[in-house]
Amino acid sequence: MRKHHLLAFSVAAGLTLSGLAVQPALAVAAPAVVTASKGRPAPVKSVTFRTDGVVASVDADAAILKVTVPAAGGTASQATLTVAATAAVTVDGVAATLAEVPVGSRIKVTGSGISGTRTATKLVVTTTWSFRQDGVVASVDADAATVTVTAANGAESVIPVAEDATVVIDGVVATLAEVPAGARVKVTGIVTNSVGSATALAVTTTWNFRQDGVVASVDADAATVTVTHLVRGRLAQTTIPVADGAVITLNRTASTLAALPVGAQVQVSGTVTNGVESAKKITATKTVKRRR
Repeated sequence: MRKHHLLAFSVAAGLTLSGLAVQPALAVAAPAVVTASKGRPAPVKSVTFRTDGVVASVDADAAILKVTVPAAGGTASQATLTVAATAAVTVDGVAATLAEVPVGSRIKVTGSGISGTRTATKLVVTTTWSFRQDGVVASVDADAATVTVTAANGAESVIPVAEDATVVIDGVVATLAEVPAGARVKVTGIVTNSVGSATALAVTTTWNFRQDGVVASVDADAATVTVTHLVRGRLAQTTIPVADGAVITLNRTASTLAALPVGAQVQVSGTVTNGVESAKKITATKTVKRRR
């Protein structure tokens, strides 16, 4: 079962979107070490730190800030920080207070710590930034004004679409309701406190494909050919519909789909329309062993 995430959650978890990924950082500088004099205990070591992430919660009365910090592999951790009364806070470049820091905003926190206690002395907050999501349209809900996009890694994001968003399908202006499932899409927009809003959708319904491999089977009645090929170093099989009138050759000689032998090396090319392949050309090669 595929996991569905709202864009707001994906941002907090550090999903890689152009202009949107938050760099994980819990960097700690080298400790400032002071050598103890004879007969006196060494002072406690103090370290500086920096934490980048997304604001999870703010307790202005207790001067406590919680930050969601993304990490490699899509996992995330949460850092709880005490904010100094004299901490410098800016929100979108304007001086502010801790109470004015919104949940979901991006934040860069710097400060110092002693014996595991970290105190923030500077907070730089950004509430709005741009994003881009490329993938395949999984579904469209025109009434709710959302589009669900499947990324290359299989993750799905439900993205709200602004009322005045520009939608273009194959170079022609269209509406969200006209966006077909299976089409390729490039979504760009604005994120405000981790809530995304698409402002432009560029949709492509048809593109070319090529599949190299070995013929696993042929179904002339159903007009399909199944090809064994490599995917990330592992064998996989793909069944491809063959268009009427497809050009088929076997050992450089015109042939038919039914005549393609299992085990032949094959190159299949054609077009994909909204995720559905259609082979237009099949070039097969089968080595015939000669008897001695």
